[in-house]
Amino acid sequence: IPISIKANMAFKGWPFHASSKILGCGESPISENVLISGYDSDIVKLLVRKYGAIMIGQTNMDEFAMGSFGFHSSQFPTRNPLYTENDDVVAAGGSSSGGAAAVSHGSSLASIGTDTGGSVRLPAAWCKVTGLKPTYGLISRHGVISYASSLDTVGIIAQNPSCASIVLDHLAHPSMTDSTSISNDFSMPHNERMSYSSCTSDSIAGLRIGIAEALSVEECPALVTSDWQQVADCLELLGADIVMITNDIIKSQTIEHSLAAYYIIACAEASSNLMRYEGLRYGMKYLEGDKGQGLSDGRSPLDLQYSTVRSKYLGNEVKSRIMGGTAVLSGDNVHIYYEAASKLRANLSREFNEAFKEHCDVLLLPTVISSPPKLSDSIPSIEMTGNDIMTVPFSLAGLPSIAVPCKSGNSFQIVAAKGQERTILKIASMIHESAKSDSAILSLETNSSKAIR
Repeated sequence: IPISIKANMAFKGWPFHASSKILGCGESPISENVLISGYDSDIVKLLVRKYGAIMIGQTNMDEFAMGSFGFHSSQFPTRNPLYTENDDVVAAGGSSSGGAAAVSHGSSLASIGTDTGGSVRLPAAWCKVTGLKPTYGLISRHGVISYASSLDTVGIIAQNPSCASIVLDHLAHPSMTDSTSISNDFSMPHNERMSYSSCTSDSIAGLRIGIAEALSVEECPALVTSDWQQVADCLELLGADIVMITNDIIKSQTIEHSLAAYYIIACAEASSNLMRYEGLRYGMKYLEGDKGQGLSDGRSPLDLQYSTVRSKYLGNEVKSRIMGGTAVLSGDNVHIYYEAASKLRANLSREFNEAFKEHCDVLLLPTVISSPPKLSDSIPSIEMTGNDIMTVPFSLAGLPSIAVPCKSGNSFQIVAAKGQERTILKIASMIHESAKSDSAILSLETNSSKAIR
């Protein structure tokens, strides 16, 4: 089976650059400036070495996985293959932009990416394919360049939920080389556990599907809201129970504040993780010709090397997040901001856990609420905030989530409690099959009392 991997994953003998100039992205493959991986990531060990998948190549991405459009690569922006008639580049979504484009184009049947705050689900939505973010730690991150270690999750982009479930069967193995790795079922030996792919055709009768009022944002277009209602009605007709999750269960204020908490935590961890790229341990080497520059301003030779290499070879998006993270971790700010963000994260997790324990089995919501922008567009911040609200809270809580397109092409997301990948894959498969079908169930108008507003 032909697959591809994101450029931040190790494949022995291949460039290992995360689309950043500081690791040699854009240089000749034989250049001494290019970091060549000396080992395989656990992903490659499993899919290629053990199970025989055919690796067709690395995919483009936003530099160090920082971005939502695929425009922040040091190589070139990723073009969405669904909009090839446009002269301007239309975003494929980010940061796993190349993987979603490759699957949508048909270049690979599946692609492995990373999801920190929506980086698998958002590009999957804009390229109209399936994007699965498993429970945090279910797939080993050994051999993956870190952005934000407590958020980074290896995810799968595939043509459909069934394909994604097959890939997950081969990747969901506990790892001794990743301290954050978890077992997908602690109570059974790995070879006796029920496969993920065997559950995709199961009935959804009796499952409680929650619609959270806190996630029904004002910025959501009428067409997306209408499709949201139709998908909910369709699942209800297939036997599921639709449950409204009110603001006293999952609070709007908690969801809104989760965005600030996410950026504080992600930027702080990025600042720490990217300290190693300074031209000594990793990164482009310091140019001797620059040695004299700035010596008179009081900087030491070591400071000069750090500032020269990092300012020249890191992109603007990466620099801004490093600076934000450094500010958060400086002095008393670590108590004022980082600790407060961590407390809010814990509170968010408690609200989700309570909702899944007492009120519903899964949540249903849009994956994105805006169309993919063009490279030349000025993207309204309110649209990106709306998109972030749909993906970021579940990354912050470490919950499994899958994005799947409905019949109109709009993508919807199913989220469940930790370890419930089989449940979300089952529901996603129902949505996918309904989208392919011309049966009357899709056009049936219902008078559901569970109206989405």
